[in-house]
Amino acid sequence: MTINGSVVADQVVPIVNQQFLYNGFVSASEDFAVLATFDRGNGPIGVTLTAEAPDTDCRPAPPVYPPTEVVTNGTCETGDATVFVSVETTTYDAVWNEETLQWEPVANPPTVVGFDRPLTQEEQAACQPPANVEETEWVDGIYECGDTEVEQTRTVTTTPYIYVEGQIPEWVLDTDNAVSVEETRIRQLNADEITVCPVLEFQVLGPACVGNIPYIRWNVSGEGFDTALPLTITLSQGANVIQTIENAPAQGQVIWPGASANPPDWPGWRLNDAGVWVEDPSDAVLRDDITVTASVNPETSGTVSYPEATSECADPPPTPTTTMPGVTTTVPGTDTTTSTTPKSTLPATGGDSMSLVVLASLILLLGSGAVIVTRRRKSIS
Repeated sequence: MTINGSVVADQVVPIVNQQFLYNGFVSASEDFAVLATFDRGNGPIGVTLTAEAPDTDCRPAPPVYPPTEVVTNGTCETGDATVFVSVETTTYDAVWNEETLQWEPVANPPTVVGFDRPLTQEEQAACQPPANVEETEWVDGIYECGDTEVEQTRTVTTTPYIYVEGQIPEWVLDTDNAVSVEETRIRQLNADEITVCPVLEFQVLGPACVGNIPYIRWNVSGEGFDTALPLTITLSQGANVIQTIENAPAQGQVIWPGASANPPDWPGWRLNDAGVWVEDPSDAVLRDDITVTASVNPETSGTVSYPEATSECADPPPTPTTTMPGVTTTVPGTDTTTSTTPKSTLPATGGDSMSLVVLASLILLLGSGAVIVTRRRKSIS
């Protein structure tokens, strides 16, 4: 027997009150008619039957199909701190196929969502931004009158970036690993910056006696010289620098090295415990000639001599005391005695006059003549 072309029984059976399984009925929701064909050996007989819809769905339970996802990672560009990721999700419904008599998945329209994620280590290496480079302004060095060029300097600081992961990943400057270098270059001075060196005179006046104490005096002057500029006065003997006076005036004086006004003292002498001035070889060398150098960038110098032995400020005054070997002195409480304190046996150095003016300068030999010249530097900030 066939029903709607489907064989439901291929054996000879009584058909009264018989039931046949027909898969086409399992999904029916209402009564329907079918055409049944019987063949009893003498030819097929067609009969129209009315079937009732089943009370329940006889199909197997529909399966649940898992969704599928397609994840697409973006790419980072230089300086990016994150990468965009898109996720495409597709869900499926189970649909009964009347021909195959089974459930089949049917895709729904996909949904797409996106988000930013931190960089991987490989991406950090590939997308690190270039280091930050900062340059200071070029600064002129010191140049002198007559110069035509000046050296300039500036500082270049290179700071790399470091990747910091957090709630919001970002690249930040790695100041701990910043590197600074100093660059130099030569700049040509313009016409307004090039100056002619002034002609100066440097006079060392002395020695001068003030209250029986020897002093050294100086005077710096000349055309084009700014007397308000501070000088550096250096007192020396050969390579030995005795004293340096910073920010000295153009005209000034200083007490002779080794001498003192309070308490009184003179080079080559010392006051012993008995109150007697005796020779002191420890600083007697300070009675030799001293070179006085005045520096205004650059410098000039002159020599001054210690007062001659007959000068009132060359040595300490005579000291009344008791008779000492080889010396006749006045002893307090006696009647009359000729007293003479001998002059020092220290070298009698010094010039011929207390008003000696030693004219010293930086000399440029021009033919058979000499010009007193010095130069001062100019600082351009």
